Amino acid sequence: MQGAIIQGMTRAVLWTTRAQVRTRVDTLLQRHDEVVVALEGAPDPSLPSRWASVRAQLPARAWCTPLPHTHGLPTRLDRTLALPVRLGAFDHLEEESGEDEVPALPHAERALVVLRAQPFHRGHLALVQHALTLAEEVVVVIAAAERSHAARDPFTAGERLALVRAGLTDLLARCWLVALPAPAWPALALPELRYIAPPYQLVVTHNPLLAAMAVQHGKRVARLPEPVRVANDVLSATAIRARLAREGAGSWLDAHVPEACAALLAGSALSERCAVIAAAGG
Repeated sequence: MQGAIIQGMTRAVLWTTRAQVRTRVDTLLQRHDEVVVALEGAPDPSLPSRWASVRAQLPARAWCTPLPHTHGLPTRLDRTLALPVRLGAFDHLEEESGEDEVPALPHAERALVVLRAQPFHRGHLALVQHALTLAEEVVVVIAAAERSHAARDPFTAGERLALVRAGLTDLLARCWLVALPAPAWPALALPELRYIAPPYQLVVTHNPLLAAMAVQHGKRVARLPEPVRVANDVLSATAIRARLAREGAGSWLDAHVPEACAALLAGSALSERCAVIAAAGG
């Protein structure tokens, strides 16, 4: 399971259904640089509150995200093999189960932003920054989590989570991150989020379909006519992927993605994967 996107970092995953995890996380941080608390379980009304409870306990170098669909995989081996794809590579896995009393979910004004983040670029960052001017917190959904190793979707959900976390820097404390597979029917995407993410009141998007679904579900919408511009340019993930395939990660990348994301792309095999997929006609 080694080979984390952040070179030289050791990561542990605590795969749990519990809401009280601080003691276990502190123990793991004595041996690892980062701990990911992966909340397992079917989407249900308690999941957002468990997520909030765990998130409030975590020290620096630890973070939490739910894994609402892994429970449906047929065997424990299937679920274990899915973890590096959903969370990124790691060195150590621990499991812990049990039921805890879950405190009420704290109230906050939240916005929802949906990204594929293939890769996360400065336009995505500007969108999250804009959403944070409209709400206290932002739920960032990394969509189509099941898609990777294809021309339009080269990076796994775990790799995209790492890029988004790196790119958000000091905004991360006000963001909730979750990678979700695409639902069988697009119309189920927002109803499903009720059982996964904390409540949100506002959807910030330039996608007309998402805006229409949000209105149908009674959400306020900040509808942008086009992607947020950066230095008067609309950044294109498609163009970034094509250039990664042609040229690899070079100094040109700094103008397109946050600095920390450029470092991750340059220091890993992700840009090379774009070239391999392009050469294979994928």
